[in-house]
Amino acid sequence: MLKQTSRIYEYDLVAEISKAKGLDGQLVALELGRLSVLHPGLEVWIVPPTLDGVRHSFVTEATDDFKKRGVLIRLEGIDDRTKATELVGRHLLAPVDMAHGDGSCEPSKWLTRTVPMSHKLEQSFPLTFTDADYGSLGTLEEIKPGPAYDIWVILGPYGLLEIPAVDEYILEESAEQIKLSLPKGFIEITAQDKEGSRNAD
Repeated sequence: MLKQTSRIYEYDLVAEISKAKGLDGQLVALELGRLSVLHPGLEVWIVPPTLDGVRHSFVTEATDDFKKRGVLIRLEGIDDRTKATELVGRHLLAPVDMAHGDGSCEPSKWLTRTVPMSHKLEQSFPLTFTDADYGSLGTLEEIKPGPAYDIWVILGPYGLLEIPAVDEYILEESAEQIKLSLPKGFIEITAQDKEGSRNAD
């Protein structure tokens, strides 16, 4: 009778850590495949490993972050900015079956994540934008993807505005409204650029 051996898993690089965010260990991860594989409970290995830090962990939180075109994640054992910063530029290795789903689990469980309501264009109410100095900017019409960051296209009292979707501009954020703090002169410069483009045409 043949002795049954334990299964040997295949592993794959599933994400790269691009940035540490905040002071409590949150990370921005860029997934390397076309499928959404980062999910709470996913077992990961950090490669290349840090000298004294965490080498093996579990994803405890994963949330889409459209502004950075990545995934906001938390890893078990990474609970401060110092530990998180050590992981920037490293990769996450995970068992292929756990990442992509197999016969022992529902694939949809691994291919879906939480998406903040304010980041969904299909929400039933409009997402409005205000600025600390300019007041009401209008409502979100479109999100344009870009190589470094996405662009909010906002229609309102200042016309059609295109504003970089970056954390540096955000003061407050809720499901219904995002309050910004734009650089002084941003609206005027944007309007002049558009006027110049129309005159050139």
